[in-house]
Amino acid sequence: MPTYYFELGHQPHISIAEILFTLSKEEYDATIEKETKQYIIVSTKRILDTPQIMAKLGGTKKISEAIPKTEGSIQDRIIEYLQQTTPEGKIHFSLSGEGAKPFALQVKKELKALGRSVRFIEAKNTATIKNNSLIRKQGDLLNIKDTLFVTRAIQPFEDFAKRDYGRPRSDDKSGMLPPKLAKILINLSEIQPNETLLDAFCGSGTVLMEALSSGIQHIIGTDISIRAVRDSEANMSWLEEQVDTNATVTIFQHDATTKTKKIAENTIDAIVSEPYMGKPLTGKEGKQLLTKQAKELRQLFVKTFKQFHRIVKPGGIIIFIVPQFHFHNEWITINCKNDIEQLGFTNIPLTKDSESLLYRRAGQHIGRRIWKWEKN
Repeated sequence: MPTYYFELGHQPHISIAEILFTLSKEEYDATIEKETKQYIIVSTKRILDTPQIMAKLGGTKKISEAIPKTEGSIQDRIIEYLQQTTPEGKIHFSLSGEGAKPFALQVKKELKALGRSVRFIEAKNTATIKNNSLIRKQGDLLNIKDTLFVTRAIQPFEDFAKRDYGRPRSDDKSGMLPPKLAKILINLSEIQPNETLLDAFCGSGTVLMEALSSGIQHIIGTDISIRAVRDSEANMSWLEEQVDTNATVTIFQHDATTKTKKIAENTIDAIVSEPYMGKPLTGKEGKQLLTKQAKELRQLFVKTFKQFHRIVKPGGIIIFIVPQFHFHNEWITINCKNDIEQLGFTNIPLTKDSESLLYRRAGQHIGRRIWKWEKN
């Protein structure tokens, strides 16, 4: 069976969930063979289209494919592989994994003894891999317990950065959803390209932009703030000039807790939203204030899900972030699970062990808990 190495992002539990949902959606029938905090090794019943899969993912740094084992030591196999992939001209390669550098220097020495011109590159990150064209040269190698992998695809980090920092408008005060996380949320929804996605709290349009770059054909964004609507419109217009798309994009001002005639009943396939998360925190807030904010947000979210039930198709999916607030050594959470279930939704666990996933960066006073719901 084909075997692949996925290098995970800084939230590995979320990266793994995204990978599994994406491979399942693409019918690759994947099985995790090994799992660590840095990577997973996956076997599939058919060969992955690694550039296509990487283009879909937000939480994976690189994908490498296992090279079939041959006789001889790992060192001999590396030499044989590099000779085969670069039969003439200069060999460029990098090597990571157990005891990588001594192996690499010996490989370089032996290749030179064979009359080959060779350059060893210490690829400390994906930027080095890209800048040295190691994907095209099939030269970025990884050794894990005598299994040799070659990197087939790396995260398009420059594209993410451009959509994050290069877009014309943003709003730092209201908080910004990272584009990579927005991509992950869309993948967790398992939406198909020809279906309709709604972000009911679109802000400056991060989810909308990642939906457009993912090939979603019908995109709707709403927000109670007219500034947010204008920001989303500007950012989407900017992105539409850069991508080849025939998508229909509709953005308008709307309070997500109220009805709108602009969205008919039972027409939305998936909602992907980071809602209003409360006032920005400094870390000095008292427990009473945070508890009060959590109570107010719970009421907001329940009212919002009442409207979601009206517009989402039966079987439609909602990926929704519920914030939680860090106070000393505890979390102040918003427990609206039972309320949402009573409105006619079923929680879809995001892993075999967890009904939701927590996204949090070190030092942040707020956590984002990701939930997946299906309309009954």
